[in-house]
Amino acid sequence: MAGSGKSQSYRHIINQICSLATHAKKEQKSHTQLHNTLTVLEAFGNAGTMYSSNSTRYGMFQEIQFNERGRVIGAKTLTYSLERFRVTNVPTNERNFHIFYYLLQGSSAQERSTYQLHDAAHFRYMTPMADVAKSRFSRTSYIETDHSDKSTKLEDLKAALRAVGLKSRLQTQMFQLLAGILHLGNIEFDEAENAQESASIRNPEVLATVANFLGVNAATLEGALTYKTKLVGSELCTVFLNLEAAEKQRDALARVLYSLMFTWLVEYINKRSCHDSPANFIGVLDQYGFQANPLNRFENFCVNFANEKLHHYVLTDIMADDSALNDEIVCDGIPLPQVA
Repeated sequence: MAGSGKSQSYRHIINQICSLATHAKKEQKSHTQLHNTLTVLEAFGNAGTMYSSNSTRYGMFQEIQFNERGRVIGAKTLTYSLERFRVTNVPTNERNFHIFYYLLQGSSAQERSTYQLHDAAHFRYMTPMADVAKSRFSRTSYIETDHSDKSTKLEDLKAALRAVGLKSRLQTQMFQLLAGILHLGNIEFDEAENAQESASIRNPEVLATVANFLGVNAATLEGALTYKTKLVGSELCTVFLNLEAAEKQRDALARVLYSLMFTWLVEYINKRSCHDSPANFIGVLDQYGFQANPLNRFENFCVNFANEKLHHYVLTDIMADDSALNDEIVCDGIPLPQVA
């Protein structure tokens, strides 16, 4: 269930494993690296929801790698099912991913000027959606009681990014991309006058800002937002997008950009921390809970389906064979009372 403390338990498990398998100073470095990895992923993959002010919005399987002596030597992180829709459509009484608030509240005056940042209310992607249906839960949102200061979080994140190998240049490029995503949501369109034309950009100055942050030509970006190319048979055809379709195209681009950045970040960290030939590993799964929103989408269905399969596996493959489970408990040195 969402908000039940799965991710916190996950951190405790990781800390305990590393504590038991780390002795030398060199091995302690792997533990610190793993902690910094979790800090980075929390910033980019967690968000405030109705159930938790720090809810994990992706699934993660992590291999804690050991050498022949049972010492931690590395970690491999596999992520999946990032809740991309949240980037462009924040549910009511919830928040976008933490990193956006870190950037808006923690940036220096120079950074705010460089990235043209304002308060969260200035950006469309930081504004929660209107209610689409009445919630079946009558409870206070954690967001309503979360008044924590995010201004210091950005410096902590920068330190963690440096620790996992991202130097200042790469960090600047990442923050520039994040700023570009925020400004992308503020691009507005005017409806086409007829079916032979596409929607047009209402605020070209915002388009120019986004194009600059993304490192592309403004005219090229405008074409990508207002036209779509489709393969019909063996020929490529250009489709003129109306206002509604252009807005969907804009939001889809923002979600893809954020998802690709998240995937790249995980792969970059893996290249630095993953060992090529560990003697063995312990796999730890952090799966975010069942989704029971007023309006569930396909990605919510996938999460719930995965949880159902996981629950079924635990019941049938782990809990069903009581004798095998009891033998494992006894082997661990835990006294097991006889039950008639």
